Amino acid sequence: MVVRRGTLHRRLVLSGELEAVDAEDITAPRTSEFRLQLKWLAEDGASLTAGERVADFDNSTFVSKLEELQLSAMKARRNLEQRRAELETERLESQLDVERARIGVEQAGLDAAVPAELHSMREHQEAQLELERARTDLAKAQQDIETSKLAGAADIEVLKLEMEKTQREIRAAESAIAELSLVAPCAGILIVSEHPWEGRKIKEGDSLWSGAKVGSIPDLDRMRVAAWLSDVDEGMVEKGMRVRCQLVAYPELVFLGTVTSVGDVAQEADSRSLRRFFRVEIGLDRSDRELMRPGMSVKVDVPVEVLGDQLLVPRASLEPEPSSSLPGMLREPDAGGAAGPDTPGDPEAAPPPMARVARVRLAAGGTREVLIGPCSAQLCAVEDGLDEGTKVASVWSAE
Repeated sequence: MVVRRGTLHRRLVLSGELEAVDAEDITAPRTSEFRLQLKWLAEDGASLTAGERVADFDNSTFVSKLEELQLSAMKARRNLEQRRAELETERLESQLDVERARIGVEQAGLDAAVPAELHSMREHQEAQLELERARTDLAKAQQDIETSKLAGAADIEVLKLEMEKTQREIRAAESAIAELSLVAPCAGILIVSEHPWEGRKIKEGDSLWSGAKVGSIPDLDRMRVAAWLSDVDEGMVEKGMRVRCQLVAYPELVFLGTVTSVGDVAQEADSRSLRRFFRVEIGLDRSDRELMRPGMSVKVDVPVEVLGDQLLVPRASLEPEPSSSLPGMLREPDAGGAAGPDTPGDPEAAPPPMARVARVRLAAGGTREVLIGPCSAQLCAVEDGLDEGTKVASVWSAE
């Protein structure tokens, strides 16, 4: 290995995972019961067809309520039929009373029609009064039948409303029971959701609130990476930066992407962690639906600094290994090779990291103390102690 001059490319590596840009969510039904117990759930990662069963919730409460409503509907129907029968009886009795009153009027009319000279004055007057009384009874009987008809119609209407209300509640209960069985809205792979506070996937037996997300079916044609930037590296990743994404499961494949957003607020990894991270979203130039699955681990390689014309020594020749902590953010050179305003030499650039002392293993034998500046994963910039062309050896090589 030889000390040489060149450009030092410093990079930041983030861990993340794949997630779908678009997905069809599968949620617990919104019912009168706030909490629902998950009775059965399809396996995470299962391949589903449209309309295939995904999950079942316990419906015992709704079945019990449905049985009560069905009994109430039977009772309401029986009350309606009974009231109709009663009203029919009352109608027949009222008609009979009207006929009797009419016969009474006819009889009284015959008596009143007898000439006055054939009766005494008293008998004639009594006959006239009896006719008037019969007519009044007829009018009352006719009025009673109309009043009874109106009252009966009102009773029937009330009973009908009660029965219709019960039937609506039955339909709602039947619909709720049907909705407790969730089906896939489209064909795809099921991704079961995380439990909101237990740090695991949702499983059978869990109690979920109405409307909670049970899972989703992602669109595998459009994937992105959700990565996490430690709060100690704040400002080192910006929107628009180009990155290289490597699937941990397929390390030989590299997918290029662009940082689309960086979270404004750092969040804890979990409730027990003291470390905080910013969420970084990365849009991929292309997706591979045959290989990519949501939740797959991704290593994101972010170029954060380019230092030109540096004297470089391989890290493998240094003992001890210098720290890999990164300095302040520096911009890459432009297309013509000129450094941007944040590159070394610019008075407004961020100050370079402090040099560190290390020892380099020489190829000719022995070691030499050197002053080391910024490092990448393989190389370190030499501030002092080595000349260009010096041959060095790996500290791991056999002596």
